[in-house]
Amino acid sequence: MKIAYLCEPQLGGTYTFFKTLRPLLARQGMDFICVSEASRDWFSASRFARDEGVECAALDASRSLADQTRSLISFLQTHAFDAVMILPACSLVSSNLPRYLPHSIKCFVRVPMMTRGAYAPVRAIWRHVNGIVAVSDRIRTDLTRYGVPAETVSTIFHGVQVNNGQSWRMEKSSSGPLRLLYAGRLTDLDKGVFLLPKIMRDLRNSGGNSRLSVVGAGEDEGKLKRIVSSMGLADSIDFIGKRSVEEMPGIYRRADVFLLPSRFEGCGFSLLEAMAEGCAPVASDIQGSVRTILDNGHAGKLAPVGNARAFAKAVLELESDRSMLRKMQDAAFARVSSEYTLDRMEQAYAKVFSAAMTHPDSRDQPLDLADYAVPSDLRPTWRTLIPRPVKNWVRTCLERFAISV
Repeated sequence: MKIAYLCEPQLGGTYTFFKTLRPLLARQGMDFICVSEASRDWFSASRFARDEGVECAALDASRSLADQTRSLISFLQTHAFDAVMILPACSLVSSNLPRYLPHSIKCFVRVPMMTRGAYAPVRAIWRHVNGIVAVSDRIRTDLTRYGVPAETVSTIFHGVQVNNGQSWRMEKSSSGPLRLLYAGRLTDLDKGVFLLPKIMRDLRNSGGNSRLSVVGAGEDEGKLKRIVSSMGLADSIDFIGKRSVEEMPGIYRRADVFLLPSRFEGCGFSLLEAMAEGCAPVASDIQGSVRTILDNGHAGKLAPVGNARAFAKAVLELESDRSMLRKMQDAAFARVSSEYTLDRMEQAYAKVFSAAMTHPDSRDQPLDLADYAVPSDLRPTWRTLIPRPVKNWVRTCLERFAISV
C-alpha cells in the first residue's frame, strides 16, 4: 500500500509525525510518503529534498485551483498511490481535494489542530473521505459538535520512542536551581510563549531558584526576547535556538521540568518526548488532550490556561520538594511507557489504512472538476479580522469550559 501524506516539509509537529510514522508503517508493508505541493525550485533548494520518502508534486501556484487539483490527482495516479492523507487547512488545494478525488485512491484526513480552522474544512469534506484521524479525544469530540459523525473518526494519540529509564535518572538534579525547559515553536497564538517570562517573573518574586532553557524558533521569537529583556530576566532564561531531532533526547534528559503553556494543543510531540526522558510536566489544563496525557494530574501538574501564577506555584512545589519532583518524573515516564508508545501508534494507523482497503467504499461520488468550487467552510471568515490579543483572551476564557474556537 502506497500512501501520500500531503504535508509541506518543515520543522514542526506535522513533519515530525511523518518522520516518526514512515519507518513504522514500512514494517506493515506500507510506503508512507510525504508529498509537497511546493514548486520544484523551492523543493530542490530545501534541506528536505534530501530526506528519505519525500517527493514533490510541483504544483504551479499561478494556475487555477481546479488546474492545480487536476495536476495533483494526475501526480497521485502517475506515481501509483493507493491512498492519500490530508491535513485540513494546510492548503486550499489539498483541503478541497477529497471532493474531486477518484475512488481508485482512498482518502484520509488527519486532524492535529484543536481549532475551528481545522474543524470547519472537515465538515465540508467528510462525505468524501474513507476515514478521519483525530490526535486526541478532544478533537474527536469537537468534530462531532461540527456535525461530523463520530463513527467516521478514530482517535490516535501520538507515540514516541521510550528508552531505558535509568539513562535519564542519572542526569536529573537533586539540588540547586531547578532546570526548566520549553521546546517547540516560538509562537504565542497557539503555544502561549509570552506566558514564559511571566512565569519566570512570578517564580523570582516568590523566591524560586529556577533557570529556563527555550529551544525552538518561530515568528514571535524576537518579541519574546524583547519581553524577557524588558522584564530583567535575561540572566534566568537561555535561548538555545533550533536543535535537530537527534539532539533533543539529550536536551530533555538534562531538564527537570517541562513547561507547556499552550492555549490549545492537539497532542504535542514535545510533551510526550519530554516525559519519555523523565521531565516532570507543568502544562496547560486542556481537557481531552493534555489533561488526558497527564492522567488528570497524576503524571504531571496542570495549570489553568494563561495563568502564570498557577504555573509558578506548581514549579515552586516541585522545586521545594525534590522527592515529589522525582515521583512526578517517574510517573510521567511510566505514563508514556504504557500509553504512548510507537508500537501503539503503528498498529492504530495500520488498522485504519487496512480497513479502508477491505471495506466497501461509502464515499459520495467525486465532483466534476469542470464545476470546481470552494465550500464556504474552506474560506476565511470574519474571525480573521479579530485582533490577536482579543482572540487570545477569548480562547483562554473558553478553554475553561472545554470550548474550542
